[in-house]
Amino acid sequence: MQTSLLRFVHKQQRDTTGKVCTPESRPAQKLQVKRSLVHSPDDSSGSDAKRTKGSVVPQLGRSLERLKQFARARSIHVETDVHVETARPSTDPHEIQPTTSTTTTTRRPSLAAKSNDCTIQQTDLEEEEEDGCCSSQTGRALQVAASYTPLEQQVMAIKARCPDTVLLVECGYRYRFFGKDAEIAAKELNIICYPDHNFFCASIPIHRLYVHVRRLVAAGYKVGVAKQMETAALKAVSDNRSGPFARELTALYTRTTLLGPDVEGVAQGEVPILLEEEEGLYLLCLCEGREAGEKVRKDGKVTLGFLAVQPSTGQMVYDEFLDDPGTFGELGTRLSLLQPPEILLSQDASRGLGTMLNEWKRHSTVGPVRMERLPKDWFDYNTAFQAVTEFYSCAGSQSDPNVSKMAEALEVVVNLPATPICCLGTLIHYLEAFKLTRVLQLTSNLKPFLCGSFSMKLNSNTVHNLEIFKNQTDNKEKGSLFWVLKHTQTPFGLRLLRKWLSHPLTNLRKIEERQEAVEVLSTSDSPCLPLLKQTLRKLPDLEKMLCSAYHKKCSPVEFLNLTRALVRVWDGVSSFYDMALGDLKAKLVECSLREASNKIILIVR
Repeated sequence: MQTSLLRFVHKQQRDTTGKVCTPESRPAQKLQVKRSLVHSPDDSSGSDAKRTKGSVVPQLGRSLERLKQFARARSIHVETDVHVETARPSTDPHEIQPTTSTTTTTRRPSLAAKSNDCTIQQTDLEEEEEDGCCSSQTGRALQVAASYTPLEQQVMAIKARCPDTVLLVECGYRYRFFGKDAEIAAKELNIICYPDHNFFCASIPIHRLYVHVRRLVAAGYKVGVAKQMETAALKAVSDNRSGPFARELTALYTRTTLLGPDVEGVAQGEVPILLEEEEGLYLLCLCEGREAGEKVRKDGKVTLGFLAVQPSTGQMVYDEFLDDPGTFGELGTRLSLLQPPEILLSQDASRGLGTMLNEWKRHSTVGPVRMERLPKDWFDYNTAFQAVTEFYSCAGSQSDPNVSKMAEALEVVVNLPATPICCLGTLIHYLEAFKLTRVLQLTSNLKPFLCGSFSMKLNSNTVHNLEIFKNQTDNKEKGSLFWVLKHTQTPFGLRLLRKWLSHPLTNLRKIEERQEAVEVLSTSDSPCLPLLKQTLRKLPDLEKMLCSAYHKKCSPVEFLNLTRALVRVWDGVSSFYDMALGDLKAKLVECSLREASNKIILIVR
């Protein structure tokens, strides 16, 4: 392509007599083409001003027009900057006169441009002639407009609202990526990225959306899905017959917010792919004490607080603690136990905190960790407190007929420490875009990080040296204590086991109750144990499916599978419930059976 452009420019350097223009025959003309094209010496004099105005400018206009035609034929965007100046004649023969310069570059526009900025402006072509008392005269201007299709303009408008998102746009029977998103998709999904009109594009089949969304999310990206809001039949009878299909951003996904029919493969009869460590993924919001209006302490320590939530299960954990701003050891301990793949913090967080999080991110064993900085106004205590009170007041008047429950929930959250309240208000704002704010209404699942005096606090060095969750050889799960004990039958049992290992008990009575339950389940000959294992063995993740239905993000097929699983559990438990209570003489087992039976009855009713 550069060879063709080179020949074309050489051809345009010939004058009307067919002779090649040289610096001696036309010293006022300078044609400079970037990216290894042509460079001519610059040697101008005042006697050639009229010649530049009369012959060079029209010829340059014709050259630029042919360059644009050549570029359009090869889907190359051409941006040109032309500036011609003709100065007044000078009596000094050694004075250097202004010259004509042309700059031509080839590039593709960025998708991150503003939606209404669909025209690339060009420098005016100015021709000025001055004498001692006369004013200048302005010539004509050239403009080159980048022609964006209606679909591209629509995509740019959606992208402007979520610039940090990898966007999938529904186009017929495929989802398409545009611009930088197409390059990311080609790299992560191993698909083809090709130029189309003004942007690079890539596409996937519409029925494989859930697979590719999960792969992008597992790589640490925030993914958005824009769907067509009208069918071809509706569009044919609407006022938008000649325009593009109406499209809107319908869903956002990150590694901690994978809820919805777009990311579940059950509709195609397949088992959805699971992410590593999907048994417990926390979305953690971190706040410094100064956001809550706290004054600087004399000992130099800072107050930190966080609130971590699992949108897929409804579990919430909060804590407020003092930490050394030089090491942030207490924060490292909590991060090593929670292992959050997504962290939210303020835009004006301290430099030391940001450095510590980046260091932990590089050595994290949970995979790609996504950090997002949010507006500092969201972390302000007064703003957060107002958002919290409004959220629980509106929830009590709209979604829950029993307003007293929401009043109790509001009483619980307003009694939290200052920094967790700031984090809760921030999460209310953040989860609105994901339509997952209802999980914050489940205050019965809101627990402190340290459960009173019954559990032990393990620092990060202890967790690492004891190889509780990862081995020290290759930082993998195989060979760790968690890997040895991981023989659970259900996903929710696996999450409970991880919680127990991260918070060892210190109360003797509770330790003996667990040992008694383990002994009964491992040594009993009761015929109800095989029935219990058979009932639990092939159960889906009921905890996650119930939470998905609670968020109103459950597909019809998923809801059908949920009801069938609940019926199967009810039939199994009711068949051996009385036998199990008589044979399994362990307090913890009896309490678990009664609690499960009561919850199933409540759900079925």
